Amino acid sequence: MQYVPPIRARRSVLIIFGLLLLLVMGGMAEFGARLLGYRPWQPEDLGISVVPGNRFFTSDPVLGWKHLPGQFTVRLKNGFRFTVTHTSDTLRITQPLAQYGRAIKRPAIWVFGCSFTHGWSVDDEQTYCYKLQSLLPQYEVVNFGCSGYGLLQSKLQLEQALKTKEQPAVVLLAYGSYQDERSAFTRNRAKNVAPWNRLGMLSVPCGRIDANGHLVIRHVGATYAPFPLMGHSAFMHLVEQAYNKWDERMARGHEVNKLVVNQINDLCRQRQITPALVQIVGSPEGREMLEYCRQLGMPAADVTFMGFQILPIYSNLPHDLHPSPLAHTLLAQNIHLFLRQNVLGHS
Repeated sequence: MQYVPPIRARRSVLIIFGLLLLLVMGGMAEFGARLLGYRPWQPEDLGISVVPGNRFFTSDPVLGWKHLPGQFTVRLKNGFRFTVTHTSDTLRITQPLAQYGRAIKRPAIWVFGCSFTHGWSVDDEQTYCYKLQSLLPQYEVVNFGCSGYGLLQSKLQLEQALKTKEQPAVVLLAYGSYQDERSAFTRNRAKNVAPWNRLGMLSVPCGRIDANGHLVIRHVGATYAPFPLMGHSAFMHLVEQAYNKWDERMARGHEVNKLVVNQINDLCRQRQITPALVQIVGSPEGREMLEYCRQLGMPAADVTFMGFQILPIYSNLPHDLHPSPLAHTLLAQNIHLFLRQNVLGHS
């Protein structure tokens, strides 16, 4: 008579076999992921120091964060240094500090953007806003750029500033399509923000599109929860990256930013302010945004140039990927030309 193992024993064998199969498949998946160049996730070691205070940002209930006022020397982990000066309203200077409060009253051009506009990794006088001020002495150029901002935060900045400052002649938005995930504050954006966050629990603005196609703004915690084992497994990190791409598609950040631009355009037109937008990093999404702005009647242009973001002379490599002083000079010249030809005659 043939021996038949008890049901419990057969189940145990099947479980062990299944676990071994999963282990083998997991090992093959891990090997394949590493063969393709993927690696386990490691939080970026920024290695940045700031003098004085070793702090560069402060939390803000509306914007999430903003720069601290004062003058700072920022040192990157490879020793590269640059000097940043913010006025009492946390905005980076566009002229010698001694001239603030003494200048003759002039119509203002408010420039909104991210770290490219703020001028991360270059000295005060090397930013394109500082250079633009020199090219437009009859105007007051105000640099609202802040590291990590997207168009949604620029919109909120604009609304705040209009409550406390005399309104400008021109509002200029400096846009790159990488700002789309920032306005939607996707999971991948939270992942990128995490290494920079020394401010504790942040409440950051997040834009979404409701069922009626309207922009809804809410504030969410700037928290990031890694997938299990992705700090050890290249395959799990690959799975997490794939999930983040799906999350980004669902967030529809590009459409969110179109609605943001539409609202900024309406706000400016109501106040007889000329709105404009420039693409500072080229991309298909950016070109689509330019066409959308033109349909709204908003002046818009690509102010990038051949080799920007490609040739080493246009970045601060090997220290930092942000634009070099030369790149800021060319951006200032292109923006100046755009404003002269398409905007200032309309303001």
